[in-house]
Amino acid sequence: MDIILIHTGTEYPHYINDCILQLKKYKHNVHLIISKCLINMVTIDDIKKVIAEDYIDDKFNSFDIKNYDKNFRDGFWLSTSNRFFLLNTYTTKNKILNFFHIENDNLLFTNLVEVEKLLSGGVHEMS
Repeated sequence: MDIILIHTGTEYPHYINDCILQLKKYKHNVHLIISKCLINMVTIDDIKKVIAEDYIDDKFNSFDIKNYDKNFRDGFWLSTSNRFFLLNTYTTKNKILNFFHIENDNLLFTNLVEVEKLLSGGVHEMS
């Protein structure tokens, strides 16, 4: 099962390591889309490390939020919204059709293959 994590800030949140290590316990294929300035801080092997800037497109660049605190948590509100543009561009260009995207500060305690079977076996669709 492919799990895609995204971080586009300029500060490396070390809890991403805990998230990745937990995902690897359940044999998930982890893709980490991360800012170029932080890619060398990722020391966990056997994951797909992806430079976020390689997937920035016009939608990403033109998106803006009105009246928000740009200094709050390293541009949190804009990067939280923009990651969905990165996610779309990355999965489209790499033809990834089935995946889960989770927050970096969450831990999973199961293999999501059974969840995928449940969701793909009916009229449910995830977004």
